[in-house]
Amino acid sequence: MSAEQPEDLLSTFLAETDRHWRDRQRPLPNIVYHYTSASALRAILESQRIWATITSEANDTTELSYAVDMWKTVINRHALAAALPEYQALYPPQALTFDYLRGSKGTLFISCFSGKQDDLPQWTRYADNCKGVAIGFLTAELVRLDRASVRQNIGFFGIEYDETRQCDSFDWLLNLWERAAAPALGLGLRHSTNPFLYIARWFGPLATSALSLFPRMKTAFFQHEDEWRVAHLHIEGTDPCCDVHSNDHSKTHVELDLGQLKGKLPIVSVWLGPSIANDDSVALTRQLLENHGYRVPIECSRGPLRVAQRVVEF
Repeated sequence: MSAEQPEDLLSTFLAETDRHWRDRQRPLPNIVYHYTSASALRAILESQRIWATITSEANDTTELSYAVDMWKTVINRHALAAALPEYQALYPPQALTFDYLRGSKGTLFISCFSGKQDDLPQWTRYADNCKGVAIGFLTAELVRLDRASVRQNIGFFGIEYDETRQCDSFDWLLNLWERAAAPALGLGLRHSTNPFLYIARWFGPLATSALSLFPRMKTAFFQHEDEWRVAHLHIEGTDPCCDVHSNDHSKTHVELDLGQLKGKLPIVSVWLGPSIANDDSVALTRQLLENHGYRVPIECSRGPLRVAQRVVEF
């Protein structure tokens, strides 16, 4: 790979990173489930949008710092191994202490799904303490959306929980960057009047690409969730496709259009949580879905829990 200007690398790096991740991730389930409240189901159907929350406000406050710490370990290893001057120039002290969560050109927003249906920990943690729903989305359509050229960029990927494979992905990205940037840095630094700014320009695509990888990794402690994510990389000044919403009543988020290809959301089923797993709730949910043009199976949780039964409230 070669490039004369560092700005040219960003789109190429992001595309290569997505392709590398898709080629290595675990097998896709046929359906992924978004565990949420019943009122959120109504809002999703009415708006035909699903919220994606900024990664800095994720439920697990350590998940990004986990990936960043691993990234800094890998980048330090590459810096120590750099023998030629053009490779040493890629790793100034600032590159090793850079705030990768705040200093990149992009902001990442995510919406979480699971490959597990009717899963007790997710009913209790994400679905209004068993009073919510699990919305089933057809995975094949999310993959198509990820790979298509659409107005609002959408990524779809599985979470990697294995530390060795996580480090391998960071190594791969740094090797990609070294091959692209080292020749230009070796030549350009000799003629630059401000070497630090010159290096910083080349560093931008790497920082943003690393940011796109951080939310794809979690500690093995969460492996039982079988998590998949829909993501949007929002690049300020160049991304007019959506607004960022932030107020006192909700987390900072964007609204994702998962129906860009077919004109409607790829919803294929809805599960009702243990507390609303009854005939009255099924009837109300079916009416809500049909009012918005969805005729899909409605399933009741089969968890044998001693929970108070109630009728779903949208």
